[in-house]
Amino acid sequence: MALETREGQGKEDRLGSEEEAGTPMKTKLGAFSFEVTGKVQRVFFRESMKEKAESLRIVGWCANTWSQSVVGEVQGNLQALEQMKHWLRFVGSKESRVDKLLTTNEISDLAQLTKSAFTIEPPVFK
Repeated sequence: MALETREGQGKEDRLGSEEEAGTPMKTKLGAFSFEVTGKVQRVFFRESMKEKAESLRIVGWCANTWSQSVVGEVQGNLQALEQMKHWLRFVGSKESRVDKLLTTNEISDLAQLTKSAFTIEPPVFK
């Protein structure tokens, strides 16, 4: 490994440390549960959400409810989760209309993911 003297320090430092190499610090993981209300059923909301989750590398699940909402849980890096919240509240599928996004059980220090993919589950009673 190459050695370099940094100006003003007068000592040798090893190149290639995580900071110098641009390697990001360990990704912070988080999770949240959600319920979306509005026109979110029969408008490809869950399928569109699955595509968005996969593009953000988010795992978890979503399902229709008998009360015409969509519920679920997501896990991933904190930045991706914020993007998903925005998508859930303000974007959705092309034909959807989101009236309200309720998030609960928010965790910002998840030790590890407990799911390996994003899935669409059968309807749940709510």
